[in-house]
Amino acid sequence: MTHLRTFALALVLAAALSLPSSASAASISDLIAQLKTIQTQLAQMKGQVLGVSSTENFDAPLVLPTVSDSTASQTPTVTSTKDTSPLVLPGYVGPTESAPSIYVDIVDTQASAERDDTFGDYSIEMEITANDGDIYIPVSAGTTERFGFDFGVFATVWKGTFSSSVSTMGTKSGNYIVIREGDSAFVDLEVYLDPDVTGNYGVRLSSVQYAEYAGGPLKTYVLTGSARSAAATDKLYLLGDAEEEERNVVIEPVDTGVEGHAYDTARGNFYVTFDVTAVGGDAFISAKEGLIWSLFGPQMANVLSSTHVLTSTAPMGGGYFIVDEEETERFTFSVDAVAKKSGLHRLELFGLNHAATAGGKIDTYSLFSNSDYKTDKLMLTVGTTTSSAKGSFTAKTLTAKKENPTIKGTASGTKTVGFSISNGDKVYGSGDIKVKRNGKWSHKVSEDLRSGTYDITLYANNVELAKDKLRVTSKNDEFASKQAIVVGVYEGYYPNGRGFRQHTEGTVTVNLKPWSDGLARPLVLTSYEATNWVINNPDNVKISKIITVGYYNQRVTGALDDVPMEHYSYVKNKTYYNAYEWGGEGFSKLVEWVEKVLDDGNVGAFYGKYSAPSFDVTFSEKG
Repeated sequence: MTHLRTFALALVLAAALSLPSSASAASISDLIAQLKTIQTQLAQMKGQVLGVSSTENFDAPLVLPTVSDSTASQTPTVTSTKDTSPLVLPGYVGPTESAPSIYVDIVDTQASAERDDTFGDYSIEMEITANDGDIYIPVSAGTTERFGFDFGVFATVWKGTFSSSVSTMGTKSGNYIVIREGDSAFVDLEVYLDPDVTGNYGVRLSSVQYAEYAGGPLKTYVLTGSARSAAATDKLYLLGDAEEEERNVVIEPVDTGVEGHAYDTARGNFYVTFDVTAVGGDAFISAKEGLIWSLFGPQMANVLSSTHVLTSTAPMGGGYFIVDEEETERFTFSVDAVAKKSGLHRLELFGLNHAATAGGKIDTYSLFSNSDYKTDKLMLTVGTTTSSAKGSFTAKTLTAKKENPTIKGTASGTKTVGFSISNGDKVYGSGDIKVKRNGKWSHKVSEDLRSGTYDITLYANNVELAKDKLRVTSKNDEFASKQAIVVGVYEGYYPNGRGFRQHTEGTVTVNLKPWSDGLARPLVLTSYEATNWVINNPDNVKISKIITVGYYNQRVTGALDDVPMEHYSYVKNKTYYNAYEWGGEGFSKLVEWVEKVLDDGNVGAFYGKYSAPSFDVTFSEKG
């Protein structure tokens, strides 16, 4: 009560000094009456101490990042000022005396550093009680009173990005938390800070905005005194971007090789296999421009013509192979070359290009003068073949958008050719195809081919002339590839439960069930919390791709071989969408994102629950 006595003594002294020397008895009586009123008010405060807590230095500047109405997750404009707000009692709601009153009790605060102390996760749990009427609190948080929950970042200097979220197990209606008169609800405010400058950072809840009805004018409950102190988290020492661990990759050689062509001595295949480990963050490697390389032959200028491809065990998204932090993935770079001059030829790698994000700044890991990334030399001889016949496919006919494509090509030195189509097993043979006088040939596939990529080989007199890839996409399959099957949860299943504010990984099993048309469709998996999605597919249901998205990182196990995957999360690449109820909160934004990421796609089926150990998933209108 020392602060209260000091406060009262200051009032008495100020009042006494303000009296003129000729003050009347009435003036003195008025002063005594005012002092008695102050004494009564102090007695009603039941020992509550006004002012700052002795355990926290609130003389540090209170920094309030300013954000726009449209988002609370962007780089803010910052001001740094001392907290000079007027001293008001808990429960203050502004000048309107008839407004329903509320009470906010801070239950707990927590602060934890993540991502090697570069990212702060702060939470403030509170119990809100409606005293004199129903209240409606907007489900939003920010650094102005435009939001339901107004908070501030306290630090000496603030520069960086932040985001926030509000959750409750209480009643929600639209974008409001609804608390009926006499009832209480627990609410959790979570704030995430990503500073640019190293320093100590904390978060404090300043006020709660509420209305008497949905859409009504907002009143403000200001936290002051001991309540204000309780609403402040501990400070965390966070590293700014400049002090973050340098992102890099480590490359280890695995194998190199060369192979001559079966019939064309001027043609050869060269390959280098290596492992890539991401250090200090994820590594994004372009499938088209990820490597710096060269083919060497007897002439340095126009040595040869070639085609090349980079393959990997890493998941792919947006044209990039993604190697997760501290994970190792295998890569193989192969070149199919045709020499223009006879002589010895070899392949050499000079560097690997990688970035911290898709399309981000490129860093190059040098392999210059490293013999582990050079193949042996292969003799290629121009002008000699084991057969006089030559032939090739017309490239544009090898990409077909119908089940019965017409394949075309050219040939010389033979009157007939033929081709076979296989996907591991032979699925089609053309028989003999007559070569016209102009050297051209064509053939329409008489059997329906399902969408997919096939090997196609051209022959003449049982001698292989050319080999390539045939890509088939039927109209039905193309439509199905845009129909996403979405499975959404807030959190996965935890056999032993999940601790409060513990963002550990849960598990959800997706049991795929066959659907009538058997067409391949994309599978979109979304969860706010970190989740391991276990794919169970005993019937070999066709999935065109798997896409995961959540606030925390998601992963997939048990997926089909060769199913491409794309991973998105706020923690990884600032991308977050989630919904677990058809038409519920966040659903429309999730649908819009699915349409975009699938290039004019749509949600063909939806399954969702707040938390579930498993889903039986098939293609239907609604889960």
